[in-house]
Amino acid sequence: MRSRLVQLIDHVANPRQPWSDMERMTGISRQRWRSAYRGSQRINEDMLEAIAENWPQYVGWLVANNVEISNRQTRPGAKNFQKDDNI
Repeated sequence: MRSRLVQLIDHVANPRQPWSDMERMTGISRQRWRSAYRGSQRINEDMLEAIAENWPQYVGWLVANNVEISNRQTRPGAKNFQKDDNI
């Protein structure tokens, strides 16, 4: 899950100030985000809840590496696609 967290942070936060961005967007300290990103801290419940509130479309991918959990789940950088009901 850590590698997917790294991808998520790289996708949603400004690369010049990712830790400040994550703190501002989630209310969780920049030190905790940086530690989880670097692998010196595990991703915790508060972080998962903050991600779910801010980026619900990525939760299934982050937690289960599964983008098919619902039609609204996806991964950072994925191209949106339209479901064809005629198939």
